[in-house]
Amino acid sequence: MRPSGMAAYAKRTETRSAVYSYENQPEKLDQTLENIFREHPKAWEFFMIQAPSYIKVRIYWVMSGKQEATKLSRLDKLIEACEEGKRLY
Repeated sequence: MRPSGMAAYAKRTETRSAVYSYENQPEKLDQTLENIFREHPKAWEFFMIQAPSYIKVRIYWVMSGKQEATKLSRLDKLIEACEEGKRLY
């Protein structure tokens, strides 16, 4: 690295780190939402046997809703699909 790059790197702050959405994706559902999901054992079992990449994307989709109503609506759609043995795309 050149001196100018080293100087810029030295000036960085942690407050500017991990600010992108892909760096802050939730790894699991909120406990409340997970409890709702677990009330549907067939859907929960189907969801948990899916590939980790699918689970990660669907959790992010549910948790990225800004309003609680949006999160619940998305969770309902996910539960419905999982009970039917289908994946959402």
